[in-house]
Amino acid sequence: MDYYQRLQGMGYPRPSYWFETGSEPLLPITLGQLIEWAAEEYADKEALVSVYENVRWTFKEAKEKANKLAAGFLSLGLNPGDVIAVWGFNSSHFYLTSLAAARAGLILAKVDPSYQALELRHCLNKVGAKLLIAAETDVTQNYYQIIHSLAPELDHCAAGQLRSEQLPELRTVVMTGDLIHPSTYNLDDLISMATSEGIARLLELQKSIQPDDGTAIHYTSGTTGSPKGALLSHRNIINAGYSLARQTGMKKLSKRTNIMEGQDVFNRKPKLVKPLAITSIFNTLFPLYEVDAKRVIVVMSVKNNLTPYVHLEKYGGNSAVFNRTE
Repeated sequence: MDYYQRLQGMGYPRPSYWFETGSEPLLPITLGQLIEWAAEEYADKEALVSVYENVRWTFKEAKEKANKLAAGFLSLGLNPGDVIAVWGFNSSHFYLTSLAAARAGLILAKVDPSYQALELRHCLNKVGAKLLIAAETDVTQNYYQIIHSLAPELDHCAAGQLRSEQLPELRTVVMTGDLIHPSTYNLDDLISMATSEGIARLLELQKSIQPDDGTAIHYTSGTTGSPKGALLSHRNIINAGYSLARQTGMKKLSKRTNIMEGQDVFNRKPKLVKPLAITSIFNTLFPLYEVDAKRVIVVMSVKNNLTPYVHLEKYGGNSAVFNRTE
């Protein structure tokens, strides 16, 4: 009789954490180490393709860009363990931010792009986000206007020195578009802040970041109350991604498309989204098809072994749908 069985025999409930040896051990590495390894192993292979942005990066290019952005984060005074947030739709900017946050030891909170002002305020304050990276606009959202409605102090403060009554922890707002807004940075501004000393500090920092450190916060849907943040570690994300790849039979360098936002991946109701062909280390991956439709409708489900089953059907020249297959 093992230890847990003895405890249950004494009337104690089953523990919330149960350790059992699997067929192979969990990978004890950080996302920063994974990025470094991938850049060496697949240097000139494509890591990311974003069709609508006309962006293509190799693994080596992605790592170099991520290092510069991570050094830019550190130059703003951010430290490992600090929380930054992203708000907007799928783009190369948010892919790069995910890599850079992991390299800098920051915790990345992913805010639902459909949120309005009150929901955004709740999510940022709940985790004490110090920096927010936001898209310019979406089909129905003007992200800067919503941010400004919560932080009108942006009209009369220096960039990186926000003191907002409604967002007391937030110090820096970064926009990913080409427009210039008062007291905000553009993402390229942060990349340009990288120095050789900053890169050296970043590389030294990799030795102190641990696999069990927090690296991402995903929010619950909020259907039964205000959204709650779930903290994921490097170990969580890497092994979940590795297990998914193994279950779905992915091969080395096989291409996948991410056509969903990084929120509630298995619970998302069918909705219209931009058709992307984007290969991501962190987000859920789906088989790549030649999607020439202007609109893509996603219907996603999983079986008991968490293996996703999807296939593509085209409806005329303007829309396509991913449906479950048995």
